Amino acid sequence: MYYKSVNKQSTFTYIIEQIVLQRLTVEVNQWNPIRETVAIHLWIHPWLPLINKLELFRPIFDVILKKLSSVLPNWAGPQDHSAYEMLHPWKDLFDKHSFNILLNKTIIPKLSFSFDNLNLNLIDHDHNIDLLTQNISILRSIIQWSDIIPIISFINILVDCFFSKWFHSLNNYLRHYFDHSLNNIPKQYSINLQLVHTYYISYKSLFNDFIFSEPVRFHFHKSLMLIDNFLNQIQSNKQPI
Repeated sequence: MYYKSVNKQSTFTYIIEQIVLQRLTVEVNQWNPIRETVAIHLWIHPWLPLINKLELFRPIFDVILKKLSSVLPNWAGPQDHSAYEMLHPWKDLFDKHSFNILLNKTIIPKLSFSFDNLNLNLIDHDHNIDLLTQNISILRSIIQWSDIIPIISFINILVDCFFSKWFHSLNNYLRHYFDHSLNNIPKQYSINLQLVHTYYISYKSLFNDFIFSEPVRFHFHKSLMLIDNFLNQIQSNKQPI
């Protein structure tokens, strides 16, 4: 019985290593990520639990990573979900160092650029009710990448590319109204407090999963203090809101 068991195992190992893996290697070498109609993880991943030796797949993973690296520079940006859908199934399988190089070269610059293109101006929000919805849609497309990008790197992107711009826009809007109120400018320049509330709450709700981070918590607290200070200044100057 022992002999039969060993023989069956040897046969299984031979089939896996000499037939299945070789065939998968051939198919992966011929695979073109641009022309694919079936996502490659759908025909690679089912073999992983059967073989249960990830090191045997390492050469295949390396080829897939290299091919993805060649096409991702043409990725349009986060609102095109194809890159996320291609990379997400591989985030725990690719070599971490090589995968981080790929992210830093092809994904993170596009995410940063998308942050730069957000229109966070509150006056524009006041005149365009669709702007908030548009921005939130873009931000949700960016935030989904936090599943793939190391969390520290992602928070650094938020701090560098979003929060400084967001706080600056909020500060400018409040300062704009305060300066006009001190100079008794007509009522049409009055602040829209509902807009300020919506602006703060809507964007904050997007980042609830990152509130554990001190930099993120700091920026929301800083913004809240800014609003509170503004209201106190208005009250002390007895200006109507």
